[in-house]
Amino acid sequence: MWKSKKSYYLWPGCLILAIFSICLILALNYIRKVEKESMPDYVEAGLYFSPPAKKTTAILFYPSLPVKMDTHTPLVLIGDKEQAEKIMDVPLEPKKIIEGRDWLEKIINEYNVATGRAKEKEFYGNKTNDGFVLFITPGITSKKGYSAHIGIDEDENTVCNRGMESGLLKKYFDEIGLTNELLADRPKFEMVYAGTHFTPKLEKTVSILLYHVDSNDMNTPVALLGDKDLTEKLMGHSLNPKILVEGREWLGKIINAYNIDRQEFEDKKFHHDPNYLKFTEKHKFINKEGRFKIVFAANRLGYKKVMGIEDNTICDLYMESDKLKTYFDELGLTKELLTEKPK
Repeated sequence: MWKSKKSYYLWPGCLILAIFSICLILALNYIRKVEKESMPDYVEAGLYFSPPAKKTTAILFYPSLPVKMDTHTPLVLIGDKEQAEKIMDVPLEPKKIIEGRDWLEKIINEYNVATGRAKEKEFYGNKTNDGFVLFITPGITSKKGYSAHIGIDEDENTVCNRGMESGLLKKYFDEIGLTNELLADRPKFEMVYAGTHFTPKLEKTVSILLYHVDSNDMNTPVALLGDKDLTEKLMGHSLNPKILVEGREWLGKIINAYNIDRQEFEDKKFHHDPNYLKFTEKHKFINKEGRFKIVFAANRLGYKKVMGIEDNTICDLYMESDKLKTYFDELGLTKELLTEKPK
């Protein structure tokens, strides 16, 4: 009798668990199917990938990649449309067509130069994502070509992704009208992760914002240096910094010091211990208490990165600056950044 009651009470729970398991399996299978269908016939390009111009039939540009990509309707097609349709086995209805190989080879040749330059100095660029590109290269792999994300940095006037940046590519994109197509639906202002070799241009920088490393509240920075009103207008919300240093004098001092030391350490190919995540005692910036977030706010993008405070320096993995530490001390920034964030 006791076993019967126990079985009676367990049965509904087992049924619910079985239903849940079936639903979970179906959901996971659906997600895998969507991921597979979104880009089944293209190899994802590596960090410093360079497509071969002579073996490229066409270049297709799309808006930022959705969950499932509609390969039928690229924003721009450069190259041989008929051959691209045969290779891709789909009809193509691009918004704009640039036939022939002149522009295809100009773009790919500069893309190759830019990736080669980036690889040589171990460049890791700003994470902008305004579009998606397919290089149709039949015969090189078992797939139909290569795929890659692409971004446009209007403040730096470059075309970029994690593995390259190029002012000349931006010039080419402007000339063929691709820049406007890719930026048509971009938000007015957005945050991106600054690349390892990023150095902000003073004339393009509206402000610098500093945050505790674990803060997700962008409205209340520890400090703001520069034009508060314009920064609020760009970001679309009010800001309540604990420390406000208006004007461009201190903004200029900090950016100039950052850029000088950044370039100096780049020339030395300097970088901290790559095992920094082990929280070694060698650099106090490695410890969470010494780390902070910095945002260089420009007209269209906010470039954010994590930096650190050591005994006598401000640093990240690729630079150190005693001068910046002196400036931070003078402005009271060091003390505030090292103060535990209010809970």
